[in-house]
Amino acid sequence: MHKTIKKWKLISEITSTFLFWGKCFFGIYLIHVFYRTIVFGILGSWELSINQIIEAVQNGFQQDLSAVAYQFIALILGFWLTKSLPIAIRFPLFATCFTIILIYSIIIWIADAAILYYWGTHINTQALSYLAYPKQLLNSVSISLIGFLVLGIFLGSFLIFTIILRWLRNIPKSIESLKGITPFSVLLLIVLLVLARGGIGKIPLTLTDPYRSDNEKVNILSVNAFWNVNYQLFSAPKYPEIAHLRGNDFLNIHLNEAYLSKKISLMDSIGNPRRLPPKNLVIILLEGISAQTSVLLGGTHYNGLTKLDSWSQKWGRGHANCYATGDRTDKGLVSVFSGWPGQPWQGILHEPDRFTNLPHLMDVFSQKGFRTHFFYGGDVNFANMKAYMSGGGTQEIWDKTRLARNSKTGNWGVHDSDVLNQMYEVLAQQKDPYMASVLTLSSHEPYDVVKNQNLNELEKYYASVSYVDNSLDAFLKKCFTDHRFDETCFLVVSDHGKYLGTQETHFGQRDFFRIPFYLIGKSVNYQIPEIKANCFSQADIYNSIMDWYFNEIDTRAKYSRSIFRKEHPGNAIFHLYEVAGIIQKDRIDWISTNPKQIEAEKPLNLKDSAILSLETEIISDFFRLE
Repeated sequence: MHKTIKKWKLISEITSTFLFWGKCFFGIYLIHVFYRTIVFGILGSWELSINQIIEAVQNGFQQDLSAVAYQFIALILGFWLTKSLPIAIRFPLFATCFTIILIYSIIIWIADAAILYYWGTHINTQALSYLAYPKQLLNSVSISLIGFLVLGIFLGSFLIFTIILRWLRNIPKSIESLKGITPFSVLLLIVLLVLARGGIGKIPLTLTDPYRSDNEKVNILSVNAFWNVNYQLFSAPKYPEIAHLRGNDFLNIHLNEAYLSKKISLMDSIGNPRRLPPKNLVIILLEGISAQTSVLLGGTHYNGLTKLDSWSQKWGRGHANCYATGDRTDKGLVSVFSGWPGQPWQGILHEPDRFTNLPHLMDVFSQKGFRTHFFYGGDVNFANMKAYMSGGGTQEIWDKTRLARNSKTGNWGVHDSDVLNQMYEVLAQQKDPYMASVLTLSSHEPYDVVKNQNLNELEKYYASVSYVDNSLDAFLKKCFTDHRFDETCFLVVSDHGKYLGTQETHFGQRDFFRIPFYLIGKSVNYQIPEIKANCFSQADIYNSIMDWYFNEIDTRAKYSRSIFRKEHPGNAIFHLYEVAGIIQKDRIDWISTNPKQIEAEKPLNLKDSAILSLETEIISDFFRLE
């Protein structure tokens, strides 16, 4: 009888322990499921069927289990490591550790939700590469929002700590696993380690395991954000899977020649006495301004570039089909000044050993006797911009340390109107010839140049575009009434496009990449040549300038084609993380560079083959730059 009671007592304790840990595991799993519903809302996935949603949950189930297992292992280890401490110390200490784990998870979910909303993808190595610049990241957020987040995290931490501590104090003392290391808790830990690994097979769980659908939204919905971020932080390789694009599997030289137009007729030269270039060149890079804000360029969302439109109609040319090569400022900078189209991961500016081997417009102009300047009202060290510009032959760099005196400043730095005023003063005293460039910043989040901060984010963006337009109008008026700028041409282009809350401008759509392009000048002793390309890339600016100014095509920048030549193929190459594509005047074609996604696309059509063939050549050239 005594043995039977003892046996039932043991069974009861094991059952209680199993139910206790089971409820904990299921509770943590429900938190991950809850975040997936948030992802569903961010993606606007209302067109997905019930079957597709179930498919997403099934495809992501292993990552979900793995993520919960990792968090649960921390819970078990916490009990073990504190088992010898008195309850009065043990429970508060454990509650503190578990609160940190939960807050860490919440921060990941908040960051992932923001990236997903703005970039259309979960956090990847490209997003994490910007963690090296925390100050600049915070510049994108308003002070009030930072304060709200800090307060929210502080109050949330206190609330979570209180709940966990109360929960610990209410745990039945009969639960054997709480007393320390027991056979049951060891067995539980082994099971959790197997779940965390993704099973007992030879290959552990990978980043792309949830990518089993031919619907991209289903795949994004399948990914567990917590697992994804921790993999990116601690296990992900420097580059995504690209071994399949470093051989000859997809390479087709004839296709590449057709899309790159390497064969250029020297008979189509524009360097003749009737089309002599101006003595000076000023490149104005706009921060994140979309062509959809220019009515002249076919914009239908907001009439924000009215002044620039007027200037180009009276004193130059505009073009409605110029496209950015990527989605970030650092990518656009290298496209314009080096003719580099980018690659399907973070920008090349994060790799100094490679970008120093690219050609650079500033270096070319400097070698030919031009004085070179670069103006930026912010921190020019951001994303290695200073190293890129100074190493590329820029003789004078003007950033906020030189421009901030007696200037209005915001989160990102000196406001554009003040930067342009100071640039005018510098260039007005500069002897010909010179080549200068300015990178604007006032149209960057949080749009603190806008006086009415009660507007929503999109309205503030549009207001900031108008501010930049008015600032450039005032700058050009001063230049055009000053004879010292008679021989100066102004090339205006954006560094990247913008998502404007509509389907056609959504991250990855054609109008997301479409950016303004203007050539403006008094044309006193020179003529702005005709643009013969009906669609072109931001990267084409490099060889277009080489062609116009020096009657040369730089073969080192082989992905840059002159827009003044009839052989221009009328297309633009673009890159996002693990995505590459080709844009033409009236269409966009893209394909994922992930091997699983490529396999799902087979048989490949001509466009897919062309994109993958170009990627093979671009990626090979990228690794040869070192």
